[in-house]
Amino acid sequence: MAFEVYRDVIEDHENITITKEDFYTYAKDHPFGVVIKGQSEIVVRDPIALDDKNDIICVAGIPYHSEIYVLKGNIDSLLSSSFEIAEYCAAKAPSNYIPLLFDCISRAMFMGNRFEEELNNIQDKLAFSVEGGLSIGEIASQRNGELIIHNKSTILGILAID
Repeated sequence: MAFEVYRDVIEDHENITITKEDFYTYAKDHPFGVVIKGQSEIVVRDPIALDDKNDIICVAGIPYHSEIYVLKGNIDSLLSSSFEIAEYCAAKAPSNYIPLLFDCISRAMFMGNRFEEELNNIQDKLAFSVEGGLSIGEIASQRNGELIIHNKSTILGILAID
């Protein structure tokens, strides 16, 4: 049933037809926005496959009683956000550092050929060569100390070198 509801939402908004066979073609462009009960921030969850009951498998879990939205990806907004974080890190960087970048693999897959543009935009703002990798989601700490996994995210950190 989950697939049918998800499919209907996307088909209604995109004027397309989705089958089980081309599920991921459209799923990478339409992640879930999840608001966990008692919180206000939206956490992105990537649907990656369907099981034999047409339930949607995501990279990380979705807690019961969460509000779920079907999002529409926008490459320009992703590029803009990574550009902003690179500018922020460059402004706060010490004189000698290593930039560490971790991007969610689903972000790179969604951006396709434009992913290299993101990497170049980040590198252009920094004085030293960026090191890092692609991951299946990034782990962060919430305000209450609990860990949470993020999808379609990019994480840039600056490691000071003495």
